[in-house]
Amino acid sequence: MIDSPPKRLRGRMTPCVSIITVTHNAETHIAKSIESVLRQSYRSIEYIIVDGCSTDQTISIIESYGSKVTHFISEPDRGLYDAMNKGIRLSSGDWLYFLGADDLLASDDVIESIFQDDLTGYSLIGGSVINLGRGRHFVSSYSYRLLFRNTLSHQGTFYRRFLFENFSYDASTRVSGDYELNLKAYLERHKLKQSGHVIARCGDGGVSSQVLYRGYLEEIRIRNRYLTWPVASLLNLQTLVRFACKRFWFSRFWAARVPALGSAG
Repeated sequence: MIDSPPKRLRGRMTPCVSIITVTHNAETHIAKSIESVLRQSYRSIEYIIVDGCSTDQTISIIESYGSKVTHFISEPDRGLYDAMNKGIRLSSGDWLYFLGADDLLASDDVIESIFQDDLTGYSLIGGSVINLGRGRHFVSSYSYRLLFRNTLSHQGTFYRRFLFENFSYDASTRVSGDYELNLKAYLERHKLKQSGHVIARCGDGGVSSQVLYRGYLEEIRIRNRYLTWPVASLLNLQTLVRFACKRFWFSRFWAARVPALGSAG
C-alpha cells in the first residue's frame, strides 16, 4: 500500500482508495494502465490486480512491478464479475474503484483532486470518462434514469466499502453486473457526490460495448429483483424496445458498410 500523502494532504484524514483491475491476456495495454495508477500524486492507494490465468505476457508484465502492486493473484475464475468479487475480498480501502486493464486514469492528480472534497454523507462519487475508441465523453448520471438503464460507468465511479458488506456481483452475469449495484444504491437512497473531473480514459474492448442481447436480458433480470409489477414490466418493455432499435440501426450501419468495404479492395 502507498500510504505517504503529499504535502497538501498531510495533517488530514486521507481515506485509502482500493483500485481493482481485472485482467486476462492484456499484454498490449496493461503496462500503461498500471503506470497511470503508480503515477498518482495521491499516495493512500491500495492496488489490486486479479488475473484470470492469462496465457500471454500479462502475468510477467505485472510481476515486473513487484511490490508496487499491493495484491496480485492469477487463477481461474468464472468471468469478469467473479474476478471483481475476488478483488473486493482482497481489498481493505475505505473506497473502491474499478479500472479496466485497457483503461487509464485521466491525469496524475485526478484521485487527489477528487478526495480533497468533503465526502461526509456520500456513498458514491461520480465523474466522467472518455472512450478512447469512439471519442465519446460519458458523464455519469445518478437519478431516476437508473430505473431505465445503467447510467453510471464503473470507471467513472468510486464506491464506499460498506456498499459491499451485503452485496457481491452476480458471477453468472456477463455484461450488466454493475447495473445491479448502481440500481440498488439508488433505490436505497445512498447519496452520490458529483465530481466535475474526467476520471478515466477508457479502451473500447469491453464486452458491454457490443450489441449483445444477453446484456439486455440481464438488465431485465436485475430490475425484476428490485422492482415489482407493473413498474418492472413497463420498464422491461422499454428495454426490449431499446434493444430492437439499437439492433436495427447497428444492422443498417453494417449493411451500408460491407459493400463499401468490399468495393474498396
